[in-house]
Amino acid sequence: MILSCIFEAMNLISVESLAKDYGERVLFEDLSFGLSRGNKIALVANNGAGKSSLLKIIKGKDVSSAGEVTQRKGIEIGYLSQNSDFDESLTIQQLVESAQSRVSKIISDYEKAVEKQINDFSEINQNKVEELTLLMDQYSAWDYERRIKQILTKFKITDLSQKVGKLSGGQKKRLSLSILLIDEADVLLLDEPTNHLDVEMIEWLEKYLSQQKITLLMVTHDRYFLENVCNHILELENGQLYHHKGNYSYFLEKREERESNFDVEIQKAGKLMKKELEWVRRSPKARTTKSKSRLQSFEKIK
Repeated sequence: MILSCIFEAMNLISVESLAKDYGERVLFEDLSFGLSRGNKIALVANNGAGKSSLLKIIKGKDVSSAGEVTQRKGIEIGYLSQNSDFDESLTIQQLVESAQSRVSKIISDYEKAVEKQINDFSEINQNKVEELTLLMDQYSAWDYERRIKQILTKFKITDLSQKVGKLSGGQKKRLSLSILLIDEADVLLLDEPTNHLDVEMIEWLEKYLSQQKITLLMVTHDRYFLENVCNHILELENGQLYHHKGNYSYFLEKREERESNFDVEIQKAGKLMKKELEWVRRSPKARTTKSKSRLQSFEKIK
């Protein structure tokens, strides 16, 4: 119990007994896992299993049918959905400036505190300036403008005067990804991040996400990208969640091993079933306690 509490305390995000259904249609149920700092987890499941729904629930964009999601106090979660939702009347420049990211807020607070210091040399304001200076250092906010330009350029977004409404679906997805990376959130939830990216962009994104300090949970059909970025695989199969600590190749190896073991168990059960079925068909008249127990065992095997 103590170890369990320590484990949960180490998690940036904890998912406990989570379920999602739409009436009789059950997407998933009783899912539990944790996301610790530095984890790069890929969620692998068949289409329609609820991968995107799970990301939305963790972000707070959707509600679960049961269970809960808890996050460590003070962490920021960045979320990339499959569909962008922007004010299309804005220019790209206006959208980036209005994003109100954590870093942009720190910069704004710092500038206000410094401006106030001109007329207010109180200890309280001085402490505020020092506190915000440390945050500026922590989040590399001094070169924020350069970082914005660098990341937007990597995703071939160069005309910042262009209206968002004039962008294609692919350009909007790349813009969403750019804004997300600029902010450097504590945890990234990524739904198909490589969609609409060319090879050069994907290679750059691989290197960026592979940094030790980045923590992420993502859904992707790009197996090569998954192999190069993720160090944990969560496999959702027939309502059961399997955790593989390793890359995609390791996951494939373990899944094949599990399926082989399952086939062996099915063969054993089949042989035992045949034996017990012959016994049942003889219909023993003496319904002793031992006979009833064997009948119950037969039902379990079946």
